[in-house]
Amino acid sequence: MVWPLDCCLLLGLVYVLHGELYLGNTCVIVPAFDFPTFLSYIQKYQMKRLYLVPPIVIRLAKDDLTEKYNLSSLEQIVCGAAPLGSDTMSLLRAKFKGIIFRQGTYVLLSSNS
Repeated sequence: MVWPLDCCLLLGLVYVLHGELYLGNTCVIVPAFDFPTFLSYIQKYQMKRLYLVPPIVIRLAKDDLTEKYNLSSLEQIVCGAAPLGSDTMSLLRAKFKGIIFRQGTYVLLSSNS
């Protein structure tokens, strides 16, 4: 799982990091977001599940750079923070056939750290 969410967000800290580690899954946390590096990590680590924010999901849907990487390991993309438009969802479904897309984690409360 590639994780570009801020560690200070409760969703990222509790659900994603602790929950995925508890389940025995590998988490890849990157110090700064760079789209080509992000795509290379999906390919390198054969990521199955991504927890993303809308700007990254929109870029996945629209950027042709995704064609240069093997993203066939992806099974699920979860988008939080804000809803995606139907046009973006249509692009995603056309580009990434067979992947489960989930939305709905819009409240990402900050921790006190």
